[in-house]
Amino acid sequence: MVSLRYLLLAFFVLVPPLGLFATSAKVSAEMDSARTGEYRRLEGKVSVFHAPGAKINVKSFEMEKKPFEVEFVQERKPTADEIRLDHSIDPDTMVSVYRFQLPGKAKGLYILPAISVVVDGQRARSVPATYEVTIAQASKALEIEAFVEGEQPFYPGQHAVFTYRIYYNRNIELTEEHLPLLEAEGFQKVGNKEIKDSQSGNYTIQEIRQEVRAIRPGAWSFGPSYMEGVAYEEDSRGQRKYDKQRLKAIAPAINVEVAAFPEKDKPASFTGAVGDYAIKTRLLTPAQLDMGEKLEVGVRVTGGKDPEDLIMPDVSCQPGFAGFFHIGDYPPFEQRDVASKEFILNLRPLSAKITEVPPIEFAYFDPQSRQYKVLHTDPLPITVKPLVSMKPEMRSGKPEEQVQKYGPKEDQSPGLIQNRSQVTGVDWRIWLGKPSEVKIASVYRLTDKDLVTSPWTMNYVWVALCTVATLFLLQAAALQWYGRRPVAPKVMRSEDYLSLAAQCKHDPAKMASWIEEAFLLLMVEKGWYVKKPATPEELSHDGLIGQVRDFLIDMSSKRYSGVDVFVPRDVLKSAKQLYRTVRYGRG
Repeated sequence: MVSLRYLLLAFFVLVPPLGLFATSAKVSAEMDSARTGEYRRLEGKVSVFHAPGAKINVKSFEMEKKPFEVEFVQERKPTADEIRLDHSIDPDTMVSVYRFQLPGKAKGLYILPAISVVVDGQRARSVPATYEVTIAQASKALEIEAFVEGEQPFYPGQHAVFTYRIYYNRNIELTEEHLPLLEAEGFQKVGNKEIKDSQSGNYTIQEIRQEVRAIRPGAWSFGPSYMEGVAYEEDSRGQRKYDKQRLKAIAPAINVEVAAFPEKDKPASFTGAVGDYAIKTRLLTPAQLDMGEKLEVGVRVTGGKDPEDLIMPDVSCQPGFAGFFHIGDYPPFEQRDVASKEFILNLRPLSAKITEVPPIEFAYFDPQSRQYKVLHTDPLPITVKPLVSMKPEMRSGKPEEQVQKYGPKEDQSPGLIQNRSQVTGVDWRIWLGKPSEVKIASVYRLTDKDLVTSPWTMNYVWVALCTVATLFLLQAAALQWYGRRPVAPKVMRSEDYLSLAAQCKHDPAKMASWIEEAFLLLMVEKGWYVKKPATPEELSHDGLIGQVRDFLIDMSSKRYSGVDVFVPRDVLKSAKQLYRTVRYGRG
């Protein structure tokens, strides 16, 4: 017979490892092979396999014992391929996916070190993996990359980021560019596009990001995207020497899918909210009120990408409201901050038996699980007081008694009415039930002439109609004559081109082209040149003309060389200041 001592020893030795195995998490890390070109910014993802409800400390990510920065992407169930490749993964396991970036590197074979993270107080590590950085297939001098940030398919109201990355290692003057992702046709742009420049080895990397919002279901294809230009070098005098070969960079077409919300299990309170939300209510007026008195309830919804997109569900169709509350006819007032939006409901209780504002239902769609989720607020206790009924007294007795009962009393205190003869504007006979006799001032008798219509009446009508028709024909003839007049074409002046540049701040290429055209035309308007110069290099180096020449060449260098950051707002401000100096002699 096995002694109790050995049983206890086996329990404490075997049970802890089994418990540890049940709660342990797994981590896998890999690089994105589609973006491992030479000197390109490297991207990869970390997948953490954990039990449902496990707590992941995002700040605890480490690589080679150093803090490692990651960005959360989604939480999902494991795929069939992941379960097939690793039989230890349970189908009920949750997978949290994170993205990370590494600096660009030269061509070669590299090792991705182990990445670790703390899950439920225990640190889990990935297995080191190898990856290869290859030579980019496009031109070494100019490359372009297009992609969409976010998990597809998207749903109406969901946000995504359209991104371009442009790589170049020489001064390049662009001659043509086609970037359809930035136009975001079929999507709603959210804010202005963001432009960031960075350096990786010999390459300058320009990243252009445009946040968008899906509007309606459908499938869109953007591209191919491309850029064309010629490389050049500048000598000490600022003269450009262009290469004969034209450079062209192409990015494949990007397909984006926006799926419709599923009709199955769609809640009646769903109004298009997408993301993850929380809801809370509060009373904005006293909890004790009379029946029929206005009651204001604040409904605050927190979460989502943009609170401005939230729509308040119709509470009149929710349980506990119809027949118990009168709801205002106008849409609820809205007030919002950065992370939430509050709706102000106007309710009027219709019964003194009401003891609370019922729970309010709010539904949203979770794109990660692709399921609807329904939230309910806590009920708000209220006290409704019944209306006090006023039973009118019956009139009876003599007329004088009626006056004494309902009219002014003659024995009122000093300063008040002492006698009803003092009251003006009141017909006491009507008060006593004896209305005064209605008298007609005079009687007009009809004659036969009153029944006959004058012939001039119709004549006046025909004259008025003919006059209106004549005026209409004259107006139409005048408009036709005016439209046949030759319209002189508008002569564009330098200030017109500068105004066009101010309207193209979102398009640096067009803005720079209009600014250059404005200054070159200004040289002719000032009388300094008989013919407009073709390029800034033809301008003189002296005086104000030299300042214009230096500004235009420096503007092109900032945009294409990557040495300085090209900020459209700052460039336009400097251009306007220089224009005023050259044209009017003042800054």
